[in-house]
Amino acid sequence: MSATSGARVAVTGASGRLGRLIVRGLKAAGYDVIGLDRTPTPDDASFIQGSILDPDCLAAAFAGADAVVHTAALLSRDNTQADIFEVNTRGTWMVFDAATRAGARRVVSFSSECAVGQCFQRVARPPHYLPIDEDHPLEPQDAYSLSKQLGESIAASFRRAGGPSVVILRPTWVMFPITPADLEARRALGHGDMWCYVAPADVAAATVAAVGLETEFDTFFLGAPNTLCEQPTLERLRARWGYLPEVRRSEVYADDPTAGIYDSSKAASKLGFTPTRDWRTLLART
Repeated sequence: MSATSGARVAVTGASGRLGRLIVRGLKAAGYDVIGLDRTPTPDDASFIQGSILDPDCLAAAFAGADAVVHTAALLSRDNTQADIFEVNTRGTWMVFDAATRAGARRVVSFSSECAVGQCFQRVARPPHYLPIDEDHPLEPQDAYSLSKQLGESIAASFRRAGGPSVVILRPTWVMFPITPADLEARRALGHGDMWCYVAPADVAAATVAAVGLETEFDTFFLGAPNTLCEQPTLERLRARWGYLPEVRRSEVYADDPTAGIYDSSKAASKLGFTPTRDWRTLLART
């Protein structure tokens, strides 16, 4: 899908911090953008205020859209597990249903590295292998992670039934400005994100690329090449679990001992994903 054709893209969650960056990136690329969010956006863009659980709002936002970027979701903080599951799972189904009814050709749907099941574990279960790629089993243990796994299944179901082509994006923790104290908390040995992160601008650039990607259905991890820690990743993982899972690509950790646990090489190959910022730069901007 080419921006030069004047393609129209609807963005859910358009008023969020990441949503606003995505809207700007799409507009800069030449797309005609309309946003949907419960909160009005301060940006100069076409906008509909409403919920992804409201079919009339979705129909209005998606009318004439060639593509939909679905970022809207409830996060784990400050929300109950039941509300997270309800909004994220039903909301994603309603987005795909509305996009299909509107005749959209592409949906870029935001999942998360949490879909793999490493983020909010009640019972500690190391991954099957390292680094984790898109073929790794999805084994969530909480409402947020499960909602992301089910969101991917919803996307696949609609595609099988003749719905829009799909790109699933699984960013690691999106690092907006944080304090040094917050950084130290995220470096804790038992932290659920396992010290992985990605810069917001890099996620926005990958989203723009995903809108125009020639594919029927694809899934991509998006992460910075390193972790938030200065100690070797495999040493920290061994200390965390008492042993290491199978390391299938040992060269990743030989080349950079602080490499992350999620493999973004597929995104690099197909989306041109190239992280441009690391945590030191992002922290310096606080």
